[in-house]
Amino acid sequence: MKLGCRLLYVALLMAGTLVMAQAALAQPLQNARERSQDRRGLAQARAGVADDRGDINRLSGLVQRWNQLRASGATQAELTEVRNLIATELQRDLAETSRQVAQAGAETRQSRQELRSDNREIRQDRRQVRQAAAAGDGAAACRATRRLNDDRRDRRDDRQDLQDDVRDQASLAEILERKQQIAAELADLQAQVEAAPGATALYDQQDQLLQEYLSLSEQEIQLGWSEVQEDRQELREDRRETREDRRQNR
Repeated sequence: MKLGCRLLYVALLMAGTLVMAQAALAQPLQNARERSQDRRGLAQARAGVADDRGDINRLSGLVQRWNQLRASGATQAELTEVRNLIATELQRDLAETSRQVAQAGAETRQSRQELRSDNREIRQDRRQVRQAAAAGDGAAACRATRRLNDDRRDRRDDRQDLQDDVRDQASLAEILERKQQIAAELADLQAQVEAAPGATALYDQQDQLLQEYLSLSEQEIQLGWSEVQEDRQELREDRRETREDRRQNR
């Protein structure tokens, strides 16, 4: 009976050691995947901001041209030509903003998954601490405790990332909703303009709506810059995690 108990104890000890070794080997691979993913995210965020700036400059140029034609007493045909270009640009921009909202939703879901992964890692760390303590292995218990503390810090960071993603998704959705409303209002006003070409007040209303649309696009760019900053911070966190893992595995 005593021999059987000793064998069971040794088996449990070996199993716990194997689990901790597997975790130590798997962590560098996970860190490498996260760094690669965050680098891609940063590059995409930068490219997105550049694209958005080009879009708003193009739309702003069309609006300015339209107002110049109005001020110079251009013909209705000339105004309509530029107004049609503006309508096409609005449709393209709305499609792009819709894509960004969908992407923000995907990032929020990914952040939720990362938080769930953090919780699993913390549960595993706690088991390893208990197993090492039960085995009387002080060094292993110390390493497992450091991993537990590091993973708790990672979870705090990922919680903040999730909050940022939820906030950005909601802000983008609000911008998209208002842009869609403006586009619909502009279409209604254009129908009225075509029925009464000389109605200056209708042109003024169109201009006000277009200026609001441009302001919303500027807000969208600011959200993009915020995402760039958040992605840079995540890369810094990835580098810190790599240094900590190397220190723990020495």
